[in-house]
Amino acid sequence: MGKRGQFYLIAAFIIILIMSGLSYTYSSVNLNKGNINLADLGEEVSYETDQLINNQILEGKPAAEISNRINEILAYYEERYFDITIIIVYGDKDQSFVIDSKNIRPVDPVEGKVKVNIKDIEQEVDMNVKSSYVILFKESEGERGFVVK
Repeated sequence: MGKRGQFYLIAAFIIILIMSGLSYTYSSVNLNKGNINLADLGEEVSYETDQLINNQILEGKPAAEISNRINEILAYYEERYFDITIIIVYGDKDQSFVIDSKNIRPVDPVEGKVKVNIKDIEQEVDMNVKSSYVILFKESEGERGFVVK
């Protein structure tokens, strides 16, 4: 191969490096999440939690272990949506768990109901109706969003 062929090979290699560098920079910079719809996020977290609970119950796992697994899902969503407070209430009318990013707190429902406080808002969920609830709270620019799924 002559010197002319080597020149074209080196030029092609440099062009490939530049193109791959530009595409990498473009894809790594594209992180804008935009506005998050709390209702849609609540549906997604609720679906994931319900699937986990159903699978764990079928495997015969105890409630405490299921709560730890729910906490893992919650950690993922809290990391991804750090500006949204997410609380998951799991259990039944006899024993329930309030799971947030900091801890898993066992609670005894009163008449099958559990009270949860987020900021200065108190929400009551009925554990006789459903085995898990997802509560989301977001506050930005003076506005508050609150969703229970």
